[in-house]
Amino acid sequence: MVACTVVAAGLSYVATLGMPRTYQATTTVMVGQALQQANPSGGDLYMSQQLAQTYAQMVLRQPILGGAAEALGLEYTPTADTVFTRLVPDTQLLEISVHDTIPERARRLPMKSPIS
Repeated sequence: MVACTVVAAGLSYVATLGMPRTYQATTTVMVGQALQQANPSGGDLYMSQQLAQTYAQMVLRQPILGGAAEALGLEYTPTADTVFTRLVPDTQLLEISVHDTIPERARRLPMKSPIS
């Protein structure tokens, strides 16, 4: 049992060394307009959250990714495999993350991409 555990741990360690490092950069954006009322209605919050959900899906589409790459002067176009979105629950905030094996490339897109 001990030998099996040691062999499995050793193989896992060697396999991990062979994997490329992955870097992640994340930004958070507010989607829509800031709510102006001190006590916004449930409808106001719902509409903002729906808009954030729509944008979360749009960010992953190739025309948007290609447009962002062109606007930023990137030599490559990110793919939906490397860009991830997450809605902050019960808010109109959207997190956009980019994963890449090159840290500079991972950092460039989310830090410079405004969503309006």
